[in-house]
Amino acid sequence: MRLNGAPDWFLDIFTAEAEKLVEQLTTIASRKLGLENYWWVSGLPEPADERVLVAAVDGGGGLQPLSGGGAIYVARAFGNIPNAEPVRELELRIYPVRESYILDALRTWVEHRVAVRCITRLKQGSALLMDGSFWAIVVASVKRIIKTALSRNIGLGLAYASLIGAYVIVEIMELVRVAKSNGIILAYVSKDHSYKVLKELVLANYIASRAYNVGHVIRKAIEWYPITDRDLLISLRRSVDPGMRVFYDSLLDSNYRDTAFIIDHVGVDTGFTQPLRHPPPRYLREALLKPSIQEVIEKLCTRIEAVLGERDAEECWGIQQRLTSSLEQMPSVFSMYVKLGLEDTPILVELPIGHEWFFAPGRKFIPLNNMYESLVSVLVRDYAGPDYYNLPLVSAHINASLSSRQLSSYMALLEALASTRGVTLSFARRTSMKGKVKIR
Repeated sequence: MRLNGAPDWFLDIFTAEAEKLVEQLTTIASRKLGLENYWWVSGLPEPADERVLVAAVDGGGGLQPLSGGGAIYVARAFGNIPNAEPVRELELRIYPVRESYILDALRTWVEHRVAVRCITRLKQGSALLMDGSFWAIVVASVKRIIKTALSRNIGLGLAYASLIGAYVIVEIMELVRVAKSNGIILAYVSKDHSYKVLKELVLANYIASRAYNVGHVIRKAIEWYPITDRDLLISLRRSVDPGMRVFYDSLLDSNYRDTAFIIDHVGVDTGFTQPLRHPPPRYLREALLKPSIQEVIEKLCTRIEAVLGERDAEECWGIQQRLTSSLEQMPSVFSMYVKLGLEDTPILVELPIGHEWFFAPGRKFIPLNNMYESLVSVLVRDYAGPDYYNLPLVSAHINASLSSRQLSSYMALLEALASTRGVTLSFARRTSMKGKVKIR
């Protein structure tokens, strides 16, 4: 037998197996039946007026490994403000470890410092867009803080990252405060995301309203994100009516994400989802409150002193009160997806404007208001295709990204400056040889 001109010895077996599979495919195809798209707003508003100012911030960075261990870290951020000079900051650090998550934390800190400077230069009614996910930044920073404070064995990399994460949390709260007091819309925009927060809520509401034997368990499980009590939910699967099981399986499918869920149900339609509150992981709240936030921060500083020394501990103790206050006041985040083009993947937009505490449970849809529609109209105005999904953010990204050539130039300059002080820098061999050996 041949398939597309090439011999295929398995085509007859595949045909026999495919006939058996057709019935299952029919069941799977029905997973969309009965699901109302109440969470979807079809169509996009008119583009915002050109007078609405939109600033954008993005960051970049790189690290240069040193011979014998450790690395030099470069993190920078660029704030793009219409009709004004851009805001720029750069951090140059040396740490005795090589960890990409240290670079991520350092870049995030610099980005938020630039954002605070940008937002003070914007007038009321303007918008500031941050590249990335607010929820992910807060959760990652707090996870490192908790792990350093409460775990028995930690490494140098985690200790450094948690100290930088403490600065990130303080700077985020300052940004939120200034945005609110100045009447600026603060939004985090992410093109690459893998959340299941929308899918889980829609399917959980549907199942809980029909499968009463598991409804109370599901409602409790979606109070947090990620969904909790997964083992219990899996054990209850066989008790779910076969007609509901396809929805139940979709709920528990960890690789069935919001992006695919939206496209499955709306197709090529443009529009946006109704905002929903994005709750935290349950264990983060429990870890923060089991002693108290203040005690966790005290343990963090004590651990940093034991691992890194007095100098770094002084920094931790110096921001202890601000860090505690920032964690106690961190607002909840509302998430929505916006599909700007017919063939586009929905982008994730997050607004840290909730009146509830970030670490409180509760996943729910909230009513649309003028602010959300105004933000979407701004995104529509600055959209120029899938590759240029938001012109201000793309501009900030291009200017902030650190290329390998720029990093090499930075290191050459640093090496020259160090030699004038009688200091010899020894870069790791695999990096110093980069570009000198041809690779086939």
